Amino acid sequence: MTTRARRITAGLVLAFFALSATASYADTPSSQPGVDGGKQSKEQFKKERDAYTQALRLRDIQFRNINTTFKNSIERIYTDFKNSYEAAVTPEQKSAARATYINARAAAITARDQAIFALGPLPTPPAEPMRSAKIDPRGASNKSKN
Repeated sequence: MTTRARRITAGLVLAFFALSATASYADTPSSQPGVDGGKQSKEQFKKERDAYTQALRLRDIQFRNINTTFKNSIERIYTDFKNSYEAAVTPEQKSAARATYINARAAAITARDQAIFALGPLPTPPAEPMRSAKIDPRGASNKSKN
């Protein structure tokens, strides 16, 4: 691998890890309905749902940045390959240019995979609070009467 390919690979790895610095996700379990008739648990669920959607948005932005960086690096690697291949005169030079291209492309793919792995798993959605059963004050069942 040439010095230029190593620099590109090192730059990709640094860029991916810089992009993959994630905020910690809210991993608190949902609270159960309490004495207040579930009002507190509904509010807690809304907060957890908002944190969940925010975490998904952040992850989507990071994933797009990783893919954009990967796409740009592959284009740059291919451009470098074309230039070096066209400048090559001997078959050995052409073979070396092709080998450099293949190695640089493999390094970019590995760096992208590592950056995606560094994102971690998808955040888990919050559990909806349990609904309390409605009780008929007269003691009758809620079934419809025929």
